Amino acid sequence: MQPFAPLERKTEEAIQFLSDEIRLGRLHKVLPARYADVQTSWYDFLQFKGLDTILRYFGKRNRTNPDPVLSGRDEFLRLAQPGDQLPAQFSTTHDVPKNIAKRLLCEFAEQQAMIRSWAVSDERLRELGKELKLSGSKRRRRQRVPLD
Repeated sequence: MQPFAPLERKTEEAIQFLSDEIRLGRLHKVLPARYADVQTSWYDFLQFKGLDTILRYFGKRNRTNPDPVLSGRDEFLRLAQPGDQLPAQFSTTHDVPKNIAKRLLCEFAEQQAMIRSWAVSDERLRELGKELKLSGSKRRRRQRVPLD
């Protein structure tokens, strides 16, 4: 289970970086180079699950906000689309953009935790298989007794 530790640490550091940036009113599509191992997962998350989250959030809950600029809708949609690599910038004085940024980050963190648990489960299953195989090889074979 050791091979996952460095990637786990990088993922946690990347999530902390994104959390700090949200407090400053930014959500990055492209992570700094030190988080290169996490970049593909983050980018894929934004384009697929993240886009669904953004559309649901702005489609249902925030129809009352007449100003899409204040809500940050366009910034977040741009973040989930291929192309532009700039971070989404939003006002920290309004709750809507902070809430959607936090929701995206929480969903990403949950997804990564689930993937890690699957990987650990697969690793543990392999270990159990080896243990069972080894313990089974020590058993004596039953001798056949001829029936007269």
